Amino acid sequence: MNQPAGPSPSTPASTPAPSPAAVAANSQGMAALGRGDAASAAAHFRAAIAADPGAGALHRNLATACRGLGDEAGEIAALDAALALDQRDLMARIRKAEWHERHDQPAEAYAAYAAVAALGQQIADPPPPLAALLAHAKAYVSAATADIAATVDTLLADARADLDETSARRTAAFVDMALRGRPRF
Repeated sequence: MNQPAGPSPSTPASTPAPSPAAVAANSQGMAALGRGDAASAAAHFRAAIAADPGAGALHRNLATACRGLGDEAGEIAALDAALALDQRDLMARIRKAEWHERHDQPAEAYAAYAAVAALGQQIADPPPPLAALLAHAKAYVSAATADIAATVDTLLADARADLDETSARRTAAFVDMALRGRPRF
């Protein structure tokens, strides 16, 4: 999702307005993206970032151009730059989670989607496209947590067999609370 240059919704309102050079370069980059010219878009977004390095939206836009170029390293670097500016940048977090999911990096995707789900809880009535992304984040985290819990249960099965009843119950309660988020007594 491309954004106009400027502060993210979580950035304080006192953030200075973007420079005219950044706005112009961002507009040119957006136009280039619209034409399908990712290389030109990336060049314009880099110029916009040089003029206004503190605008996370510009870094996200560069990530989009890099993805269009097939520049995987550039895409993730641009998303990391956006997050270095604002850890609560929901769109950068979503795009980073998607990047890790596309690249079959489940641990990183889990961590990123967990952050997305946590940030998403702060939005009372998200628009439908965002609601779908937040639902995917929650589903990913739930599925990954269930997989981890099943693996832990399997790995601990033999060890539990050697424990007395109280210790086995405590071990099971710990695993349930740690991985499933509920106490078990």
